[in-house]
Amino acid sequence: MPSRLALASTGFDVLALGVAVALWDAFDEGQVLRADMLRSFVGCSAVATLFGGQALIGLAVTRHEPATQIALTVLLFTTPAVAVAVQVLADPLAGVLDRLALKSPTLRADRAALRHTGAALALRSDDPLVDVDDDTFARLTRRALGHYADLTKLVASPLTALPVIDERPAARAAPDHPLERANELKAVLADGIARLKPRNAGDFGTTEEWRYYNSLYFPYVVGVRAYAQNATAAGLDPTARQAWQWLVTEVPQRSLHNWQNAAARLIAADLRGVSLTRRA
Repeated sequence: MPSRLALASTGFDVLALGVAVALWDAFDEGQVLRADMLRSFVGCSAVATLFGGQALIGLAVTRHEPATQIALTVLLFTTPAVAVAVQVLADPLAGVLDRLALKSPTLRADRAALRHTGAALALRSDDPLVDVDDDTFARLTRRALGHYADLTKLVASPLTALPVIDERPAARAAPDHPLERANELKAVLADGIARLKPRNAGDFGTTEEWRYYNSLYFPYVVGVRAYAQNATAAGLDPTARQAWQWLVTEVPQRSLHNWQNAAARLIAADLRGVSLTRRA
């Protein structure tokens, strides 16, 4: 096979694989990717044309000067590549510039949160929960629970379209914008976790009835990272310390994962029932 054909075939395979992975990930998140891909393609094409066109003009003007043409040919490839890279990596580059120019950690964190929120605002269908089956809804709930402490990821969750999320800001006369919805989703998830807690049984227990509550509340709400490398109980309150000790000494990580999945299905069933009732 000629080298050019082999290179073109490899490039096409890599492109097809990238698109397939992106589409599958978007489907798993309940998002629509085509509009976002079209926006990115148009932006990169415009940048490449703007910068590469100048090199093409230079090549046409200096076609009788071999040394100049070699230099311009190099620029024809490198300049659009750099321009596209800057456009694609605009967010991390902005973070680097903020770290260099801004001394306030709070200001840097606020600017990063705004950038990440803008990037996480998925271009998706008007109602991403239409025709979502129970298994997909449970998977979306499990993913949202895993992102409980990260508002920039909760912003992109299709669960922000739940009817209960529509009602909660309106009841408080709060503005209806993505971050507000993400906070409301976080509160709804916290309520769902709280309903798993055994009643009149104290703050912590290790019996079977505590498994689902413990598996979600302490890792996600409290932030107990029992299995992280070099993790300690430093900074935890007495109840969280008990939970940390219990997880480290008595609960295999695989068991915790299974409990979290089962607990997420319970919360998803609760949210699903409320959602269907309100839509009706």
